[in-house]
Amino acid sequence: MVTVATRLRGSKLRRGAEAELDAALERPRLEYLTELQTKELINCIAAAPRDGPRWRAYRVVNEAARRFCIEITTHIADRLLRQYGPWPRSRPKPKRRLAVVPVYD
Repeated sequence: MVTVATRLRGSKLRRGAEAELDAALERPRLEYLTELQTKELINCIAAAPRDGPRWRAYRVVNEAARRFCIEITTHIADRLLRQYGPWPRSRPKPKRRLAVVPVYD
């Protein structure tokens, strides 16, 4: 009984792996933005109203897909937003120093 179950599982795994391979080959590959496309996307991000809602990485991904039919990762989109977005950046706060209290005997 155990060997039959493992054989069934093995054949399902093989079929699934073959199907996944076909699906991976059919899936559009990630492409890089050209320099002109990057500049256009940066100008679009920079032209966003400062008072409006802040853009998120998924909005930049969708904008690149809509404009250029290219799929970019959210990491690239997030980096573009951080570098070129018009929204105020949070400034790192200085570390608090511990107060040294003198000890009197």
